[in-house]
Amino acid sequence: MKKLLILIVFILAFSPIVFCITTAENNWTSYTTANFIIKKEKNSNGLSSPNLSMNLEKIYSTLRLNIGWMMNGKITVYIYSSYENYLKGEGENAYGSRALAYPLENTIAFYDNKENFTNTKQDIAHEIVHMFTTRYFNPDQDPNLDMPPRWIDEGMATLLEDSTSSTPENKVWDNLLLNNNIKSYKDEKKKDKKFTFSFNKKEEPEEDENIIYFTKFEDFFAENQNYSLNWYIQAYAIVRYLFNPYDSKIAKRKVQFEQFCELIKEGRDLEYALRKVYHYRNFNNLEQKFWKWYKKIQSQKDKEKKDYDFFLTI
Repeated sequence: MKKLLILIVFILAFSPIVFCITTAENNWTSYTTANFIIKKEKNSNGLSSPNLSMNLEKIYSTLRLNIGWMMNGKITVYIYSSYENYLKGEGENAYGSRALAYPLENTIAFYDNKENFTNTKQDIAHEIVHMFTTRYFNPDQDPNLDMPPRWIDEGMATLLEDSTSSTPENKVWDNLLLNNNIKSYKDEKKKDKKFTFSFNKKEEPEEDENIIYFTKFEDFFAENQNYSLNWYIQAYAIVRYLFNPYDSKIAKRKVQFEQFCELIKEGRDLEYALRKVYHYRNFNNLEQKFWKWYKKIQSQKDKEKKDYDFFLTI
């Protein structure tokens, strides 16, 4: 009997779910896990994605390994039974999205996408990062405080969105960075000169549809950008380089990124923070180091592809 009592206490202590489900109004159920207060809309057909609470806890654990210094408090989660109900419940902000974050309330909302829960998990991670990033840089939610810098906010959200996927093909932003031909704004200027020369000779230059030209870093950080897909890829790439360029298990670079964010939060100048933490003399120095890194990981990706293709021929 004593052993059975110890076993029950152990299960209750370490299980992510507290077994006290209560019925809420409007056909919702509510229950609590280690890090979430979950409010789930009942599905009329009784079907839902399996292990929702366990998946939420896995996402939280993955994020805590990376940005634990930002995370605090339980997250309230509203899970709608369908996309239609999600739109009705969250209003116009929900259109075109699969998840939403409300940093002030420490709350996220999404719908149970039973057909593709992999995408939903990534969206949940993305929104949780937005929530904690906003609360970290602007804890009082001061509307007059332009924090966090959008490139840091979106760069972290896209980077850590990828971290929740265990398969390379589902790492959306990694694939966008490495499967496209990314070039510097300097290369675009060279292309324009080449085009002028070729045009005078009645020759059309060859165009690569997969070329993406990154904006000059100093201009990119100015925040007056067109927030296109290319902008998001550049934000992802810069944050990845500053945060964990080689997907290392060593914490040094992540600690540096935490120190960098702390300086930005204190109101320090961006160039000062980069110099203080990473020892980049200026934006141009950062940009030079970044392109060396990008060429290195791109070369590694190409080598892995060639090795894989060769393996298939054996």
